[in-house]
Amino acid sequence: MTGSPPGPAAGGCPFCGTSPEQLGMWEHWLERKLARERAYLDRRKRRGVHTPTDEVLEEDQRQLQTLLQVIRQARACASSAGVFPLLPAGQQDPPLHPCCPYPDEA
Repeated sequence: MTGSPPGPAAGGCPFCGTSPEQLGMWEHWLERKLARERAYLDRRKRRGVHTPTDEVLEEDQRQLQTLLQVIRQARACASSAGVFPLLPAGQQDPPLHPCCPYPDEA
């Protein structure tokens, strides 16, 4: 990746400035990753194989599902909110936008 990522004023998610297209690519990649890992874990379970690594992968599945929810909400927010207003002078980061709730608040 060259250059700096687009800022909030460039359009996209008002929280992070990522475009809906970029968020869609992350969503698609993460869905495929989760499916691959789930298939792997299911195959091992059918064979009666279980190791500490499997436990870690199971926990990763739960955490990545949460991340997937966040990405989906950011994508929906980016698609509906458009451009985040320019920040006041001196403010470094945009505040959380009300259309981007935490997953447990939805």
